Amino acid sequence: MCRRVPATHRIRRHRLGKVVFMPSYRRTRINEETFRTMCGALREIGDPWLNNPAVSVTGAEVTGDLRSAKIYYSVYGKSEDDVKEIGRHFKKAAGFFRSYLARELNMRLTPELFFAYDNSAEHGELIARLIKENSEKDGGAGGKDGADE
Repeated sequence: MCRRVPATHRIRRHRLGKVVFMPSYRRTRINEETFRTMCGALREIGDPWLNNPAVSVTGAEVTGDLRSAKIYYSVYGKSEDDVKEIGRHFKKAAGFFRSYLARELNMRLTPELFFAYDNSAEHGELIARLIKENSEKDGGAGGKDGADE
């Protein structure tokens, strides 16, 4: 007998070889809840390196089996050495963050946390600065070439 699988389900292989179905909307919801909870945990932590307005959590990505999660963080206005130091502090505080997730989220498994630096804000700032410099270099023409007059 064939079973038709809805489009919202992904097919995964269990470690024992069985096929397991997990709806993609569920994983998205878990990612969002993990992100929100990590933001709350960052405000409550006692470490002055992490409880800092320049440090923020930008995203969370939980694996399909819910055993591990990658937490993305961003640091604004700090040197590269400070970013590395903040990364070390995140790794040291992983136990606190994991216990906070276990307390706040009602999940069977609490994922193991891995932290990754997210430089997308810096990249966006660089692109905006380059666009601004380019428009100033063009004399403020704003991209008009005069062909439509």
